[in-house]
Amino acid sequence: MPAASKIAIGKAATSAVFRRPTIKLEELVQNERLTMLALNNIVDQDYVPLKGAYPILIHDEVIGAVSAAGAITGDNDEIIAQFASKTEFILKIAKMKRIPILLCFSLWITNISGQVFYEKYGNVCVEAENFYSQSSDSIRKWHIIRETSVEIKNNHAGEASGKAYTKILPDERVTHDDPFIPGENFSDNPGEMAVISYKIHFTDTGKYYVWVKAYSSGTEDNGIHVGLDGKWPESGMKMQWCEGKNQWTWDSRQRTNEQHCGVQKLIYLIVETPGKHLISFSMREDGFEFDKWCMSKEYTIPED
Repeated sequence: MPAASKIAIGKAATSAVFRRPTIKLEELVQNERLTMLALNNIVDQDYVPLKGAYPILIHDEVIGAVSAAGAITGDNDEIIAQFASKTEFILKIAKMKRIPILLCFSLWITNISGQVFYEKYGNVCVEAENFYSQSSDSIRKWHIIRETSVEIKNNHAGEASGKAYTKILPDERVTHDDPFIPGENFSDNPGEMAVISYKIHFTDTGKYYVWVKAYSSGTEDNGIHVGLDGKWPESGMKMQWCEGKNQWTWDSRQRTNEQHCGVQKLIYLIVETPGKHLISFSMREDGFEFDKWCMSKEYTIPED
């Protein structure tokens, strides 16, 4: 298949014809589970293709092009290759939905080195299973759980966002009567055990509240820590869940000596500079089940 015509790569090639979120990927593909996470924009009908090829965009930046026949070209071979594997299906869906030309995707693939998620308008949300890296995992480790993970007892992927989530395993302290072993099944030291990280690009700086969607079934699987750029501030320690047992529940509370079930508005991170930053979560209790997380300048519970 011939390659599409080369186009100018970068923001200079974009046009002011994008309208902010109008269609979500789930609305296009329904129950299909693709590697793309969400749609950001749709190109307007009056957009003129560049040299017969339609642009591929990630967060409003042109990274390549695709011809009407589905041929792909671009500068980032890794991302283009991932995109190419889904292009035929995407074009088919777009045609069925009568979308005028190629769609613009937040095209970050699960566990691809270099993936970045972008904050927009003071908000960013990420599926927990789409972590960039994992470290300090010799004793406990985050595992991605899917509906097909038959070896997992009490699998909750069916109700999880994206039909997948992460869980710290092995889970050996299930009840309060089980042995309590700091440094093995419990860690009050942020960043010490089972650390997963995400690359986030921030435009707006300042204070961001951190929200996590978790599944807790007891008293010994309901705590984690959150940090920024390898640092673990006090405001990111001891995220705690007491309410909403046995279901996926959003919360943003910090456990304190006075309030073990957590205090609202105490879990937050300060982003001091625009650009790329590393957001990390680490184990406090093994068995923790983690579906999704958000950062927001407003203390408002995220919508699923």
